[in-house]
Amino acid sequence: LLVGVASISGLMIAGVQLVPSLDLLTTSVRRTVGTEFALSYSLHPLNLLQLFSPYLLFNRVYAGPDERFIHEFGLYNGALTTIAFTWAIVRLRKLPFGRLAVFAAVTTIAGLLLALGRYGGVYEWFAMVPLVGKFRAPTRHIMLVHFGAAVLVAILFEDIRRLCLAKGRGARQLKWLWLPLVIGTAVAAAAWWRPQLWATFPDQPLFGGGMLIGGVLFAFVTVLVRDSARGSYPALMFLPFVFAIDLGFWGYSYVFAGGMRTIGELAALADPPRLWVNTDPAVFHVKWFRDADAVHLVSRFDLERWHGARGYD
Repeated sequence: LLVGVASISGLMIAGVQLVPSLDLLTTSVRRTVGTEFALSYSLHPLNLLQLFSPYLLFNRVYAGPDERFIHEFGLYNGALTTIAFTWAIVRLRKLPFGRLAVFAAVTTIAGLLLALGRYGGVYEWFAMVPLVGKFRAPTRHIMLVHFGAAVLVAILFEDIRRLCLAKGRGARQLKWLWLPLVIGTAVAAAAWWRPQLWATFPDQPLFGGGMLIGGVLFAFVTVLVRDSARGSYPALMFLPFVFAIDLGFWGYSYVFAGGMRTIGELAALADPPRLWVNTDPAVFHVKWFRDADAVHLVSRFDLERWHGARGYD
């Protein structure tokens, strides 16, 4: 009862924002956007390569030049995450927290289908829901993929911990753990030898060394998981550190790819103010807004002209 009352109260409190949001929508350019706007920034299916060969694509992600933002399309969440899915399938009936594992898997699959946007065949129907169709970037549903995957990794750690304490008793069919490495190697090799198969966007170079890096990484993590399940305490203790290093290297290696910059250097790259506040009394009646791109005020007309097409008014 208390949980129900708390849930209803939370929804009512959150609902306070509904009326202001609808009121804002009536004066926003997004009231006129169509399905194409809602489907922009869809996760291309070839980004699934990240799950098996994270460094194969030179740009890390597969997207058009206007949408190529790694933080938007970064599907990779560690080699251990991909292996965790295989582990969950192999150990389905013996997993601890089985219902939680099913919930995590369903959440991951649902998030992936939504993130695919125009390529998944689901988001087009989802965009027909009132108000939802005014948003864009289905790829941001990757958050659900990462959430579900994190839960599966936690369950994997608990399962191999129990197997390690039992000295590997009950650890069977571990050979299937090599499946992600086999898939990653096969797909990466096909992508490298027949790049024309992946040339939806012509400026998506492949990184030959990345195929090797991904293969070595997946092989190393697979060995650690296998040895941990067989009762190796050092492998079990070392696995979380490898997981953290894997994620850290993937993230920081592209964040710092352009080199470190000082605050002054970053400030010099900013666009100069395009319009300063006019002190002429004749224009005092103009409704002014703060421009998000520079510290100055602009009129509503200019804001619509500059940002309207991007859907930020």
